[in-house]
Amino acid sequence: MTVKTTKRASYGEVFKLPIATAVFVKYLDKINSTGGEFPSNKYEITVAFTTGTDLKPLIAKIMEVARVHFKNPKLKYSELAKSPLTDGNERDTEKFPIYADAFILSTRRRPEAGMPKLYDRYLVDGKPVSVPTNMIYSGCKVYIYGSIGAAKINGVDTVWVDLLSVQFAADGNRLGNNSEEVANDIMISSSSEQADVDDVLGMTDDFDDEDTIVTSAPKSTTKAKAGKAAALDLDEEEEEEELPVAPVKGKKKAVSAVSLLDAI
Repeated sequence: MTVKTTKRASYGEVFKLPIATAVFVKYLDKINSTGGEFPSNKYEITVAFTTGTDLKPLIAKIMEVARVHFKNPKLKYSELAKSPLTDGNERDTEKFPIYADAFILSTRRRPEAGMPKLYDRYLVDGKPVSVPTNMIYSGCKVYIYGSIGAAKINGVDTVWVDLLSVQFAADGNRLGNNSEEVANDIMISSSSEQADVDDVLGMTDDFDDEDTIVTSAPKSTTKAKAGKAAALDLDEEEEEEELPVAPVKGKKKAVSAVSLLDAI
């Protein structure tokens, strides 16, 4: 993956995140100017990666961008001060069972980029099919398409996921009337960090002649933190593994990573 580096931040290429459960979708078609203690003023979606989800491809993408920007090729996920994923077990799992043993991710899109595209799981005549907002509901399964961003924010190494589009993957059990309360609990803790990102970066970086495109970084060392995040650390062999993806053929087929990325 190519990593683009500006004066203030680094960004990876758009990719497909692992399948997830949509938790909070209220601000997919409108800007969040009121939700949470520190509204993001962006389009956004919160998802949960539940037990059994293979997060290795996502962690590999996160670490590739983080290692380039923070100039540490040996950096581990557990050493990141602020990462895109939060541990659901640190929240009230009795009140909100969706949290249990899950990793939570909130991804956002700035207003000037427009509303994120919402797609069905099928291609028709080789083209993605748009779906209405109500097809992406709390409890359904989705694929997020986005890119990793990394920067030092207020002196803290920070990594996030920028939202490009959402693909409906499958129906699921609706989370019920408390889904908004679930998400507000997440947003209160995460949106203040997003505000820090906005204040420092403005989220409108453009690449110019002074920007660089890199794929590696010089050596440095950092002491790892303990905790659940350590379970997401990958060894070098795992991170370098190439995951094969086959293109989709036919008039109406389920969308693969390659077919949708090529089509949007």
